[in-house]
Amino acid sequence: RIFSKPKNAVLRKKRPIEEVVKNNNLSVFDFPRFKLVQILQYLLKQNVFESSIAARSVFPELFPQPPEPPKILASTEQRDSVMEKTTGLLETSRIKPNNFSNDDTITVSFNFLDDDPQSVDCVVQYFYRSDYEIPRPTPGTDDETDVIFKEDADHSAADDAASDDSHLVIHVKVFTLAEKYDIPPLKDLSLKKFEAAARLHWKSNRLVEAAQEAYTSTVSDVQEMRKAVIKILYMQRELLDEKHVKDLLLQVPQITFDLLMRFHEMAKPNSRSSMFRYG
Repeated sequence: RIFSKPKNAVLRKKRPIEEVVKNNNLSVFDFPRFKLVQILQYLLKQNVFESSIAARSVFPELFPQPPEPPKILASTEQRDSVMEKTTGLLETSRIKPNNFSNDDTITVSFNFLDDDPQSVDCVVQYFYRSDYEIPRPTPGTDDETDVIFKEDADHSAADDAASDDSHLVIHVKVFTLAEKYDIPPLKDLSLKKFEAAARLHWKSNRLVEAAQEAYTSTVSDVQEMRKAVIKILYMQRELLDEKHVKDLLLQVPQITFDLLMRFHEMAKPNSRSSMFRYG
C-alpha cells in the first residue's frame, strides 16, 4: 500500500523511490536494494500501484475473475449493510471481494474501513438510485464561522434546500471514492454536484477545505475535480483577497501554479477556452 498513496504513486526517479524504500524498511530477502528500486521504478511507470486496470494489463495472470455474487456486504465502522443491487458495482474492476461463502448463496464482503463513512453511504445510495443525497446537519450556534463574507451569509430557502456548504467537501470525497473504485458515472455526478454547490457557497470557508481535499486525495492525472476548484477561484477572483484563500495558495503550491497558468491561458489573444464557463 505504500506506493498506492498519491504522494508516492507519482514517483518516477530512482532517488526518491529509494528514499521511500529506506524510510519504510522495504526489503526482499537476498535481493539487492538497487534491484528492488529498479523494479519499483518500472512498476510505477506502468501505473501499477494507481489502478488495478493497469496492474491487470501488466500482470493478467494475477487477476482471475471471481464468480459474480448476487449480493454484497459493505462494511464501515458505522454500518453493515447488505446491498441486493449489484449491477454496476461488480463490473468495477477496482472493487475486490474479501471472501466468498461456500454455500449456494454467495456473499461478498467489501472492506471500506479506510474510507470516509458518509462518502461510502453516498456510494451505496448511488447503486440503489443512481443518485445520492447528503443529510443536512443540525444547525449549530457557530454556523457563521464557516462563511468568509459574513455580510452575505444569508441564503434563500431554495438555496439552503439545494445544498449545504459542508457538501462541498463530501462531494469531493465521493469523487475520490468513485475514482478509487473506477465508477465513472459517479465521478461525473459528484463533479456536477460539487460545481452546483460551489456556485451557491463559494464564499464559504468549506471551499478551502474542499480544495485541499481535491488536491491531496487524488493523483495528479485525475484533473476533473482540480479543474473545478480552479474554475471557481478564477471566476470569483475576490476570493484571492481573503486570508483563508491566501493561506491555501501557500499551503498547496500546485493550486497556485494551476491558477496562474489559467490566468496566463486566458490572457492570450483570442482565447476561446470555455473550460471555466458555467453552463
